Amino acid sequence: MLRSRHVMRQLQLPLQRAYSTGSNPSDGKDPEDLHPIRRTFRLLGNDMLKIKEFFVPTAEKYKDVPKPIATQSKFKFGGDKGLDDEFQTHCDVLIVGGGGIGSSIAFWLKEKARNGLNVVVVEKDEKYTRSATRVSLGALTQQFSLPENIQMSLFGAEFLRNAPEHFGTDIPIQYTPHGQLVLAGEADADMLKQTSQLQNELGARNELLTAERLASRFPWLNTKDVALGCLGLEREGWFDPWALLTNYRRGALGYGGHFVHGEVVDFVFQNQDDIIVTGDSSATEGSYQSLDQVVVQMADGAKRTIKFAICIIAAGVDSGNVARLAHIGRSSGLLRVPLPIDARKRYMYELSAQERDAPGMAMPMILDTSGIFIRRQGLGGHYICAHNGHL
Repeated sequence: MLRSRHVMRQLQLPLQRAYSTGSNPSDGKDPEDLHPIRRTFRLLGNDMLKIKEFFVPTAEKYKDVPKPIATQSKFKFGGDKGLDDEFQTHCDVLIVGGGGIGSSIAFWLKEKARNGLNVVVVEKDEKYTRSATRVSLGALTQQFSLPENIQMSLFGAEFLRNAPEHFGTDIPIQYTPHGQLVLAGEADADMLKQTSQLQNELGARNELLTAERLASRFPWLNTKDVALGCLGLEREGWFDPWALLTNYRRGALGYGGHFVHGEVVDFVFQNQDDIIVTGDSSATEGSYQSLDQVVVQMADGAKRTIKFAICIIAAGVDSGNVARLAHIGRSSGLLRVPLPIDARKRYMYELSAQERDAPGMAMPMILDTSGIFIRRQGLGGHYICAHNGHL
């Protein structure tokens, strides 16, 4: 037993010395350094110090760096790095489309992975003149029938409420907490009850109102053909979608993401002889082709390629066209099913009503039984309305 304790003390001594030496390695003059176990512990100690310095930067090293914007992560967002960026010929994740969805994906990937993941976003419309995000109502609600949509919306409400902690206050998102009112006729009343129950079970808060209670609570509302209404009580409202997109893009850039102004015009494939596709009767051994590179036509007309590991299509109404370039919907087997996204017209209108009995501050965002939805815009008797589907 005494011998064992002596050995342990001998092993602890070089380990303590290894950590105390820091980044100054031995010059080899100490005869104890010739012992292989001590030498191993010294090297391990130096490696551990380097790891510690990487994850916990010293104040001296970063004393001249401006104070970052507060975020929920211990790795702080240092602000917008600007648009001047070196073209990335290789990346881990390629995102086609830099609108609300694409920029959001880039932001969250870089917020979590930082330098561990190279993310490139390709966006053809640099000013977003045709982006659906700019003309979105910016509505936030939990009144869905799928649990996944409800849970994502609950997360979105918490995220928007704490938006200054993520993005700072330079570009306010102008989140307006307010409920949404969904109306249903006799045919859809039972479904509205079921979805309301599911939403409340998952953490949302809303209440069901009969036509009589709706008329009493909102005297300006025409309740003809309305059997039931579901009113959100909290964590619903609307925001400025253009401000949110700007913050997502700015945040992704600040975390080291890359945005490329160009249009995806083709993909380059690579034969994968070592991959066999199972469950596809049309697949043969050695016939699998994987996506390898994307061909981007730059603003000046030049074509450049980017090699990637993962590709995410978030091109809005152009997603179906981009998918076809990747042979989705144009090939056999697993690729015979097209991406069901195509462009269609959507009309939005701004209304103005200055009558004394017009809806005011208490007006929720309303989804009518006909599919028309409307909400107030500001405080001056202005409203935005559109139709959820074809007219």
